[in-house]
Amino acid sequence: MPRLTQSEIHSDFSFVSGTWTGYRAEVTGFYNDYIDNELNDHITREFNKKIRDLGQPESLYISPFDSGLRYTGDGNFDADASAYITLIEGDGVSVSSAQKTAIHTFFKTGKSDGWYSHLKRAYFPVWGAAAPNARCLVSGTSGTFVGSVGQSAGFIEGNGGYFKPDAGGGLDDLSLTQTNCHMAILIKGFPGYDGPVAGNESGGARFSLRVRNEESDIFWLLHQTTSNAPSIARTAGVFVGTGNTSVSTTLLQQGGPLGGNPTAAIEDTSTQTAVSLPSGEPFLLGRSIAGAASSVLPSDISAGFWSYGTSLHSKRAEFATAMKTLWETVTGLTLPRG
Repeated sequence: MPRLTQSEIHSDFSFVSGTWTGYRAEVTGFYNDYIDNELNDHITREFNKKIRDLGQPESLYISPFDSGLRYTGDGNFDADASAYITLIEGDGVSVSSAQKTAIHTFFKTGKSDGWYSHLKRAYFPVWGAAAPNARCLVSGTSGTFVGSVGQSAGFIEGNGGYFKPDAGGGLDDLSLTQTNCHMAILIKGFPGYDGPVAGNESGGARFSLRVRNEESDIFWLLHQTTSNAPSIARTAGVFVGTGNTSVSTTLLQQGGPLGGNPTAAIEDTSTQTAVSLPSGEPFLLGRSIAGAASSVLPSDISAGFWSYGTSLHSKRAEFATAMKTLWETVTGLTLPRG
């Protein structure tokens, strides 16, 4: 109850930021069930005063707020976004108020637009450290960085290493099929040579994004051969590949300005070869073959978002836009379109 929690906040003088991270999640959770104005005037104001008086990090404020520290936002907090923020703060990240707002907006947009439920694993490796970068936005589980992977502010870079999701993130574990699947990635920098960007292959079955044709094209492979795979002659931006019917796969790309239009998308659709998806987890910055790393990319690829799950074909453009907006808002960087 808000009054009980407010009383606990009032009498708590802990200097441990984790204590206030927990309170923050409780307070924002009340906005789903109680009157906003009463919360703004009482518990949220009390919480913000404690953050000020105890010298806690500014990122803990529930903002925006007025001169009296009353919250003045719309109160539309997302519980799953709050859970993810709490986890990465526990991993050592200081998340600013603006970044928190962007994360909440991403989750809320995904649920209202209808693509969020298709994300079975999604990673946002922008935090400059392995622990928060390995955290899944959706499941809360953590994957593993193997070997040398650069943990930069805004992206990760392959230095001969790769990223592997948690053991429950296999394509078979998540019940993905060739006609109901997607994989998406935000690439900031060019991969720089022919090879896999992310994926899983086994016995001829493929679920991967790959650079081909002397570094100029991205291919989306749900095929036993590359001859009929959809491809786009760009190697930077947001790429969303979907398997959406028994005969069709689509690859969409969106990035920075191209011909004066910063939001224009490029697409290619091709006929599939009927084949089951490989089992096991796909890798990022390389590919998995029968559970082992193979063809890991060198250091000149940089990735800022990666997801896979069921098909979000009808919402692919909206998802690409939301992914780009989240990345640019949180990092302060501009996504190129190469």
